[in-house]
Amino acid sequence: MSLFLPSLKKSGHLNQIHVTICIVGSRKLKEFNEDYAERDGWGSFAPNLTIYGFEADPSAGHEMNKDIKNRQFNWNKKHLPHAIWDSVGKATLHLKKYQPCSSLYPPNEEYLAPFGGGYV
Repeated sequence: MSLFLPSLKKSGHLNQIHVTICIVGSRKLKEFNEDYAERDGWGSFAPNLTIYGFEADPSAGHEMNKDIKNRQFNWNKKHLPHAIWDSVGKATLHLKKYQPCSSLYPPNEEYLAPFGGGYV
């Protein structure tokens, strides 16, 4: 994120800008405790910030939405239980042992083999 954002925020230049971010595959990784907006600097646009997360796993989305209520962010954020693809219709979701690797794309076994198969 830009080094200039804190200065622009302080001077009021960001007050008239509204930013909307869409995160496809928005499951929160356990190794990152902070929120996406906090970690990557998007929070500088708050309260004029909206984040939509798309997560095919409804239970993960439900947990993240519950976390949003508990943390009371000063921006709008919501996770939706949908997968994003290039067409409308039904598709196969390939579920993996390491859930963040689940995808509408089939796994590339050859690529994953050096990682010990723990992801597939």
